[in-house]
Amino acid sequence: MAKEDTKPEQRRNLRHRWITPRNLHLAQLLTEPLATKPKPCCVCIPEKQSRDECFLINGTDSDKCKTILSDYKNCMKGFGFEVN
Repeated sequence: MAKEDTKPEQRRNLRHRWITPRNLHLAQLLTEPLATKPKPCCVCIPEKQSRDECFLINGTDSDKCKTILSDYKNCMKGFGFEVN
């Protein structure tokens, strides 16, 4: 029974043995939750630029920008954002 109690502690020591001051940032990246959502300004940048250029050239009510706008909306939905 004593062996079973020490196994989690041994695993914890082995897991954290590779963490040094030089690679601490890597350890922090690996331990951050993966469910964090990125900021909307940091995703779909090429689609956003295309959308903005189309709106500047053709106006926001133009039918020419519909496909570009739908590409942008689909990209944002892929990251969990709702675009109206």
